[in-house]
Amino acid sequence: MKSQQEAISYILITAIIVVVVATAYIWASPMIQKNSDRAILNNAYEFMKNLNEKIKSVANNGGRESVSIDFGNLVFENGAIVFSIETLSTIYEPGRRIYFIKNPNCHLYDNCILGEDEPELFYVESRKIGEKYYTTYYLTYRKLNSPNQSYKISLEGQKQVGKGKIIIEYKGNRKEENMIISIIEIKIV
Repeated sequence: MKSQQEAISYILITAIIVVVVATAYIWASPMIQKNSDRAILNNAYEFMKNLNEKIKSVANNGGRESVSIDFGNLVFENGAIVFSIETLSTIYEPGRRIYFIKNPNCHLYDNCILGEDEPELFYVESRKIGEKYYTTYYLTYRKLNSPNQSYKISLEGQKQVGKGKIIIEYKGNRKEENMIISIIEIKIV
């Protein structure tokens, strides 16, 4: 009789533990997913920020740099780098463009100023389709004006899509009227 009580007690305790763990998992699963998505989005932002810094460094100092990416979808086309990821939650307001620079619209009026404005146009957009969020980071460069000359970083290269190593290489300057253009070649290998 005593061994039957021990067996029943053991089964009840095991069942209670299983129910508690299952309930905790079901309750915590959305929070775990949200934290995972937040980490992915933060990593994507840091990747694009690092890529931007390397491009500006190569444009200013010459040479060659590289950066690697093993998640998301990277597209280089028409002088812009577009990086997209799909998650179940987002840290950005869906349907809204969020800039990571000050004075994001100066290029519309051709009044971006060297020394005051950043050369990059760097922003993110997130949209919800069904149960998923599609977040896209954009990076391109705009003209900066000074009293006597203008400057611009121009990303050049073939249309490319993929992941892996991104090669950033200085290819010289080109002068067009009173504008100096730093030519940066982008390759995804």
